[in-house]
Amino acid sequence: MARPVILIPVKPFARAKSRLAGVMDDAAREVLARRLFAHVLGQAGQVADVLVVSRDEDAQAQARAAGAMALRETCAGHNPALAQALLKLDRMARAPVLIVSSDLPLLGPQDLRVMLAPPMGVSVMIATDTAGQGTNALYLAHPAILALRFGPGSRAAHEREAQRAGLGCRVIRREGLARDLDVPADLPILLSRA
Repeated sequence: MARPVILIPVKPFARAKSRLAGVMDDAAREVLARRLFAHVLGQAGQVADVLVVSRDEDAQAQARAAGAMALRETCAGHNPALAQALLKLDRMARAPVLIVSSDLPLLGPQDLRVMLAPPMGVSVMIATDTAGQGTNALYLAHPAILALRFGPGSRAAHEREAQRAGLGCRVIRREGLARDLDVPADLPILLSRA
């Protein structure tokens, strides 16, 4: 039986973390994005096979150097890029899949193991952010079972999609999965990693 796959979408490092522009210059935001991705990639590689989807050649190279698969993103936008990667995994008959944000500084292997071990009858698991609004990780028992709705209000949107498809769904709240780094108020999270 094939190992599960953790799918990590990565924006081009030079354009990442734009909401931090008021407190960090371009170079500092790029360094931060690279650091966060390296952390998530390292944690993911401990528990599953990994596929990175990105237009950024450095991200693809870093993924391959870590023993992960890399897919060049050819679709514009977060959801289309993920759909491209899920289609590839479906064609490879790879399941289950766990989509994980690349900006989770407190993420640990146990957080990923919890997401990859759903209760009986649960086909979709959503790890929400600290506000309970977003989706920082999304478990899919099969790559093709759910329409992706990443963006504002994605937790509720993914729950609605699961309900519409008749799939068992559970929302998970764990600090390592919830604490992403998007806005200046999130930056103190990094101090806990020092």
